[in-house]
Amino acid sequence: MRGFEEIRDRTAEIVASYDERIGAVSDIIEKSLKMLDESRQMSQAVRSQLKETLAKVESLRKKDFDTLATPILFYQERREQEIKECMTGFLKKQRELACQLQRVVRAGIILKIPVLEEEIEQTTSEAKKSLICFQKEQALIGEKMEYLLHKKETLTLKEFKGVLEILQRELGFPEETKMQAMAKGG
Repeated sequence: MRGFEEIRDRTAEIVASYDERIGAVSDIIEKSLKMLDESRQMSQAVRSQLKETLAKVESLRKKDFDTLATPILFYQERREQEIKECMTGFLKKQRELACQLQRVVRAGIILKIPVLEEEIEQTTSEAKKSLICFQKEQALIGEKMEYLLHKKETLTLKEFKGVLEILQRELGFPEETKMQAMAKGG
């Protein structure tokens, strides 16, 4: 019996450690979501500068700029919401799994621990994939917008539309979305 109690105590320590890690991850996610909001504000500033530049250099109406940029903006907003929901869901699932792990340890059902550990690893892997994909998308959008912003006085409407089209293609927009954007943009 002594060996069993030792195993249960050690496993309980592991569960406690896991709970601490969930708390740390929670803090990181909260900070990341805050950074996401700050990033959105910076992105809006870049779009405003592009809007002003194209209004001045190409006489593009601000309303027309908004129409051209809307598909990318909606895409970003949708993806931000998806990633927020993903992170919230991830934390909730991790907490649920930690509670299950604690119940299994208390009940002495050691055989269930590897199954729970596998589920923990799977949810972590899925969240990680989602974050990496989102990060790449946002980096691509940011890179293209910065490129346009650096063009300043030499930026043309044709070049702006071309970059938006490249973004839509690289982000995997459905063809009908691209066509709608092009039709609205002229």
